[in-house]
Amino acid sequence: MRIVISAAVLLVALAPLRADDLKTYTPAKHKAGEMKLMDGVPVLTLKGKPAEMGEQFGMLAIRNAPDLTGLHQQFLKDSGQEKMYPFIVGLAKQLKGNFPKHHLEELEAAAMAADRDENRLYFANTIADLSSGLGCSTVIVENERSKTGAPLFGRNFDWLPTKGITEHTMVVVYKGEGKRAFAAVTVTPIQGVVSGMNDAGLCVTINEISLKKSKDKAPFNWKGTPLLLSFRRVLEECSTVAEAEKLLRSLERTTSCCLTVCDANGGVVFEI
Repeated sequence: MRIVISAAVLLVALAPLRADDLKTYTPAKHKAGEMKLMDGVPVLTLKGKPAEMGEQFGMLAIRNAPDLTGLHQQFLKDSGQEKMYPFIVGLAKQLKGNFPKHHLEELEAAAMAADRDENRLYFANTIADLSSGLGCSTVIVENERSKTGAPLFGRNFDWLPTKGITEHTMVVVYKGEGKRAFAAVTVTPIQGVVSGMNDAGLCVTINEISLKKSKDKAPFNWKGTPLLLSFRRVLEECSTVAEAEKLLRSLERTTSCCLTVCDANGGVVFEI
């Protein structure tokens, strides 16, 4: 089902971080990549080929994270997945063959540069497919109802309030060769897109739907591309809502979710 709502030109993320209150990333450079703190918010810029951006991500996001292992362990505890984690990782590895080639190359380079277990990155980038329990809210103000005369788009991350997740939240600006540049609000080490905007002004954000709560009870598709990587492709390749719809319909998808997609002329909610 497609519901026309509005366009989006404003991306709202988590509450602003304050460098003086929280342990956060250290400003640093690695080759073409750079981590900066802008008003206390970590902003990472990656440039180049997939393996090059992966190496930059590994060095500047994963190695440079305040306590990523602690966040990983705390999240598993808070979500009740400690005992199930080895099983979930096994399922995540089954989806490895469905990763877009350039995303997989980037992930592997990040793991190598950071000297981090690849399994933890597979888990992070398939969390929307295999680990229900997250959720989010989205609001859009249409052009004619906005004081600016332009549409506004806001979203709230209704995730588990795991200790450490705020410190590991950042904005990543991707400038990949042959791809559209885009910015994503994410949590290390997620390299897929939860929320983002590209250089054409196209915005996307996910609202999770538990498979158990979906009306059609569609079976999980093990041939599907992980959701967050599919949505990253939308920002890498599309400039309009129509192009996004065409791409999404062409992809094998794993499971159910809602995706809000907006451009300068209007927006839709896709029930996937």
